Amino acid sequence: MLITVPSMVNSFTFNVGDAAGWSAESDTNYTKWAMSPFFFIADRLHFVYDSNTTNVLEVTSPDYESCNPTSPLATYNTGNDTILLTKVGHQYFISGNHVDCNKRLKFGIVVYNDTNWRIIRACPECSNPYKAPKTPCCKCTGCDDPLIPRLQCCDENTSTTPTTSPTSTTPASTPISLPNHTVRRGSSFDTNHVT
Repeated sequence: MLITVPSMVNSFTFNVGDAAGWSAESDTNYTKWAMSPFFFIADRLHFVYDSNTTNVLEVTSPDYESCNPTSPLATYNTGNDTILLTKVGHQYFISGNHVDCNKRLKFGIVVYNDTNWRIIRACPECSNPYKAPKTPCCKCTGCDDPLIPRLQCCDENTSTTPTTSPTSTTPASTPISLPNHTVRRGSSFDTNHVT
């Protein structure tokens, strides 16, 4: 009997806010931070913060928009929380401190499923951020899929130059490259291979 288990290979742990962590005193724009990486099932969000002043709440879209902390879907308050992403679609995180939330201590993400990994990885020549793609560049598939609105297909005039490369916590692992994706200098996410 063969049992299929969803793959968690190539999952990442993203340090929310990078080195600044989760703090209203940081000049980090968390909404902008959350727009840069692609998030997939089995990835993790790692929140580091002062639990005496704030926490992390997962909330609905309306509660995200209004910074309403009264009906959270989940509450995290240890000051060092790792959240495993287990569902496809939009997820929203805010500070339970209303003042901090209104200071932009909140963000929303879109989580993609494993099928999207195959689509993104289908174009290895285009997805290598360490060199410009070959001409003619391969054509990525699945770009009209409504679940991947941020996936940009490459074209013959595309080139990608990273500002820094990802750090891997697993020496034998190879970081996943994404088409037209630039890793921000100072960003920190770890490749965690789970078997």
